[in-house]
Amino acid sequence: MRRYAGNDVINFLRKTDNYRQSLGLDKSEEDDVPPAAGPPPATARPSGANHKPGTVASSTAKIEEHLRKNGVKPIADGVKFKDGQIGVSYNDMMEDLTRNYVQTQPNLDPKGRYKVLLLLKQTNMPISFIRNKKIKEEYKTLLAQGHMTPLRPIAKRRLPTPDKTPIKPLRRPRDYLYK
Repeated sequence: MRRYAGNDVINFLRKTDNYRQSLGLDKSEEDDVPPAAGPPPATARPSGANHKPGTVASSTAKIEEHLRKNGVKPIADGVKFKDGQIGVSYNDMMEDLTRNYVQTQPNLDPKGRYKVLLLLKQTNMPISFIRNKKIKEEYKTLLAQGHMTPLRPIAKRRLPTPDKTPIKPLRRPRDYLYK
């Protein structure tokens, strides 16, 4: 079947197979053979890294581990970190950091992507964890800049309360409209 398929289909099937194998969902025939007695090979991965290097799964695992160590957590409204929160979906953030978008649009808009990059800079995440080429370049330029605008919680607007005097109006009354 693969002999007659187009290159896009073949590449998709290869990526799917590699991804499933990196997660351990598909057992290859080589895995069914019982291991030989003796010490593990020198290329054995640490117990927590069961993913094939360079895959989406391994990149996701590295980023999630880094964020967990630095106290970044997903919440219903977005992403919560030590000093505040940003209104960006955690899943969208992970998708954009780990996948290159060629034929589709990324999940985050430019403002949301900038907020995510500032968050990554505050947590000192290594550039090598990011798999998306465009975001990696943006992150490199952000790191090259010396100054950093810290992420702050959004200031809430002051509303007048009945027991206090009302807030000064923003405009002067325009009498010429009522003549």
